Amino acid sequence: MGIRSMNLFKFLFNKKDGEKIKLDSIFDEKFESLSFKTLAVHTAVSYIADTISKCDFAFYEDGKLQRFSEQDYIFNVGCNANETASTLKRDLIFKLFLDGEALIFEDCGKIYLADSFFRERHPLETDIFRNISIKQELKTFDKRSSEVFYFTLKNNSVTTLIDSIYIEYQDLLKCAFSNYKSNGFEKYKLKLDQTKVGDPQFVKDYEEFIKKQINTFIQNPKSLYVEFKGYNLEPLNSKPNKTDASDILNLKKDIFETVAIAFKMPVSFLYGNMTNVKDLFNSYITFAIDPVKSLIEKEITKKLYSAKAYGDKNYCILDTSKISHIDLFEVADKIDKLVASGYSCIDEIRERVGDQALDTDFSHQHWMTKNYAKIEELLNEMSSLMKGGE
Repeated sequence: MGIRSMNLFKFLFNKKDGEKIKLDSIFDEKFESLSFKTLAVHTAVSYIADTISKCDFAFYEDGKLQRFSEQDYIFNVGCNANETASTLKRDLIFKLFLDGEALIFEDCGKIYLADSFFRERHPLETDIFRNISIKQELKTFDKRSSEVFYFTLKNNSVTTLIDSIYIEYQDLLKCAFSNYKSNGFEKYKLKLDQTKVGDPQFVKDYEEFIKKQINTFIQNPKSLYVEFKGYNLEPLNSKPNKTDASDILNLKKDIFETVAIAFKMPVSFLYGNMTNVKDLFNSYITFAIDPVKSLIEKEITKKLYSAKAYGDKNYCILDTSKISHIDLFEVADKIDKLVASGYSCIDEIRERVGDQALDTDFSHQHWMTKNYAKIEELLNEMSSLMKGGE
């Protein structure tokens, strides 16, 4: 499904500047009634892919964040000679949602997203992934499951859900567009001379006439109609009915809402007209992004660290804290509270807002104002003051 969906999207919506697509051409034959679904799915996946591509992988050893390591560079900066890590993460999401599965593998210290592969299952042992290929590379790879990062949504694939639901809309869309197009044309009746009925030559001439003359006359804005004796073409309606696209727009709205529900994201995200952005964004992160984040980071942690290493606080997370844009002046008071309460050190805060860490002794320390103290200490201080007053 993934390759077909991507190619269909490019065909329908990635035309060159100035190149227009006629409504009739989109909905002819196999492309009929698929464009709305393709657009909605592609928009939803694009949101998730763009979001995940902004997230950095954070690797912890003995509970401490490891920065600027080779592993950090490969996963967050340059994954291989031809791709950045952000590009790979974005392509990973498209592959995962449109195909229901995706595979990343390592070769010569670099990581790659597989274009295709075959999974050979071994329930009591490790599975083997055969014929792993990337782009136009002729070389293929065979890897054990312990040597790859394999992600799947096949048991809960949103694309499967969308496909099953969308079948119900296909006939409705065909009917809506048929009605839309038919209302925009003039109707005619053809009066025939009764004396010609039963004449073989007349039947032949009649078929040729219908196929060529009438169709050409009706379908072209400028055409000539030649009326022979015995034929009389009369319009049934004096003016074409005003076209009404409301049925099509309602179906489009219905499809977009269905896709939004399947992806667990606010419908406004797909429409692009968002109000109350903060609440929508929190809902989007919680229900659309966090499940994908958990899926990715658990698979990477599982393949990079053993159970013992994980018990010693070695793990990987996909950091979503930098997804939203931060206005430094709007969060200044919140930064003060985080530092003054001892929750975060200065360097942690600077990194969260997108600034470079100072990497000094004082910026690594945790600070707390005198307003914060243990309740016991406050009670003792109050007790001392009361005794002094006596």
